[in-house]
Amino acid sequence: MTEEFKDILVDSFQWLGDQVGQNVKIIDRLTTVKGNYDRHFTRTSQYKFIIEHFGVRFSGAVGMISGKEVHFEFKTDIIKRIERKKDRLEISSDLDVNTSRLIIFEII
Repeated sequence: MTEEFKDILVDSFQWLGDQVGQNVKIIDRLTTVKGNYDRHFTRTSQYKFIIEHFGVRFSGAVGMISGKEVHFEFKTDIIKRIERKKDRLEISSDLDVNTSRLIIFEII
């Protein structure tokens, strides 16, 4: 992991932490054909809630975001790409040789 990527990662997580109290829509895509998020290969889940907590646990390298009845976690040590545009944060991870995950956090 490069220093530049670490800086982007930290900035992105700090931004997400600053969104506590805001409405968020999370789109979570899991594909069994690495990097191909075509609907035929992908399981998609969507959540909408007000962010009550956000944090990153160093033990296990897990990011956690939660609301009143939703608790969403994702691994932070396998992130391959992270990109923020305005009120939208995209995180791409490779879970294994064939499986990829794309998580989109959108402040609404």
